[in-house]
Amino acid sequence: MVFHLLFVGYPLAGWLIAVCTFVTPLRVRPWIKVAISMLLLAGALKFVFYSGIGGNMFTPMISRPVFVVWSFAFSAVMLLSGFAMALWVSRWTRRSIRRMVGRRAPTPPRRVDGNAPCQNNACGWDNCGWEWPCASRREFVSGAFAVAATGIAAHGMHEGLRIPGVVRVELAFPDLPPEFDGYRIVQISDTHVSSALPRSRTKEVVDIVNSLKGDLVCVTGDIVDGTVEDRLADVRPLAEIKSADGVFGCSGNHEYYSGYDSWRPRFEEFGIRMLDNASVQIRRGGGEITLGGVVDPVSGNCDPVKAFGNAPHGGFRVLLMHRPTCTRANASVGVRLQLSGHTHGGGLNFFRPLVAPHNEGHIRGLYEEHGMKLYVNAGTGQWAGFPMRLGNPSEITEITLRRGRA
Repeated sequence: MVFHLLFVGYPLAGWLIAVCTFVTPLRVRPWIKVAISMLLLAGALKFVFYSGIGGNMFTPMISRPVFVVWSFAFSAVMLLSGFAMALWVSRWTRRSIRRMVGRRAPTPPRRVDGNAPCQNNACGWDNCGWEWPCASRREFVSGAFAVAATGIAAHGMHEGLRIPGVVRVELAFPDLPPEFDGYRIVQISDTHVSSALPRSRTKEVVDIVNSLKGDLVCVTGDIVDGTVEDRLADVRPLAEIKSADGVFGCSGNHEYYSGYDSWRPRFEEFGIRMLDNASVQIRRGGGEITLGGVVDPVSGNCDPVKAFGNAPHGGFRVLLMHRPTCTRANASVGVRLQLSGHTHGGGLNFFRPLVAPHNEGHIRGLYEEHGMKLYVNAGTGQWAGFPMRLGNPSEITEITLRRGRA
């Protein structure tokens, strides 16, 4: 019910708002308005069409070109609806202010037929007023917002689908074993391998990871969208990841949507050791650190205590957890560094206030809480359901551990 409200109800409401604000006032033939409205509706109902002809809401099974066009249309419609709501708020605010100071917005003069622009065809703000600008101004506003929505959607799609850059971070810990001073961990997260982000992109990501020559590679969940039968070939390049101390991973919520029981042995075949409430010892010389991982909370079995049940007491502990949550509980079991993903950095910058409360305020980058550090990878890929990014680039993270005071 919640998913249908979010992926069907909200887009429909956004479509209706966009049509009423920008399409209905246009001075064009009715059939043209209907045609524009239907095209926008097709974009808004992307998830419904996915369910009917291309897999389901979470794992669309359509060609990449169709996916790109449809996602672009959906993004443009949602942006238009956002612009429309902003216009409504600004109009209401201005009208309220004028009422408070005892002024009313002037009513624009009209010709008898009701369709003409302002008297004498003037289109300045003084003649048109604020509430309902003259017809030619309305069309200009509609066109301007349409251009803005398509431009922003195109840029956002490019940002969401492009190859990620490398973000380098140094983290200092006074209790890090000296043998691990300068130890480098390469983290990828939320690759979301799918028809939208296929084998070719996965291969490019792997090439970048290998070029970093990290001591350890960690994959913090949401590796794939789709079943083993549909996506195995697209995921296979992950088998080419190389690292001195191995490749380790933890499950994300999308692994469970895609059939984790089937995917887990495949990940292991590809050399990704999945830490399902388990830990391993990483040794360098006479020093060691404990690397643990937990299953995603959607499984109902996330247990950091169990993950470190067999670990040495008092050792330096690193935890792989898909969601950037439970920092207090994780710190209480001795975790010094938690590596997470899940948030995609909020996707769009202005979505961060909506995303943060569901992730204990953690969106992207470094946090220090309860005596431990948390690093949130902003996502190496992007979920095909909403592949836009704005002001929030994807990333592959290279984390260098240092012994010393932060």
